[in-house]
Amino acid sequence: MLLKTGQEITDALNRRINAADKRYGPFASVHEGMGVALEEWHELIEAVHSNHALHIQREALDLCAALMRLCRDVSNVNTHQRSGLYEAEL
Repeated sequence: MLLKTGQEITDALNRRINAADKRYGPFASVHEGMGVALEEWHELIEAVHSNHALHIQREALDLCAALMRLCRDVSNVNTHQRSGLYEAEL
């Protein structure tokens, strides 16, 4: 069933983020996060080409979850250090 309200979408996004965190933990590096996001982007492209609304919505949520995790994990000390990031404002 398609999600229709902002709350339904936010809840689904949070479930995806929590499931990924439980299964994989934080990204090892920003490069890993980028790789996951790019994979999800390509899956979204395929879903759009399929013209299947539910598939599109699910892949869009997967991409959002990957990007939200990447945004958050940039401030994770271990991810930050392994990535060799220059910003030291942790």
